[in-house]
Amino acid sequence: MRFLGSEKITVQPKSQSLNAATGQFVLSNSGASFTVWGSVQPVSSKMLERLPEAARAAARWVVYCERTTNVIDMGGRPGEPPDELTTSKGTLIPIGSIDHSAHTTGIPHVAYICAEVGADE
Repeated sequence: MRFLGSEKITVQPKSQSLNAATGQFVLSNSGASFTVWGSVQPVSSKMLERLPEAARAAARWVVYCERTTNVIDMGGRPGEPPDELTTSKGTLIPIGSIDHSAHTTGIPHVAYICAEVGADE
């Protein structure tokens, strides 16, 4: 089942490693990309109210995806950055999520709150 106005979203898992020569962390692809169907919407003011202050400053988009076996990773563990989502709105990274599995629509889905890659935070 797809959401109204859904599009194909390419998800690229990422990893990071330390470049010993420069002392900088370098991002790289950590696995095969996969595709999910999702609806990309601007983040609403009501949803912004629910977010922590740090996420509120960067949040720009919400990606609604049906819960599937392919999970979008939000990172957060040492050495594990979030996946990158390529959408019609640009390249996004998830910074939060809201699980709507018990929502009254009957469609188990997740809302990923996303920031734009390269946007100042």
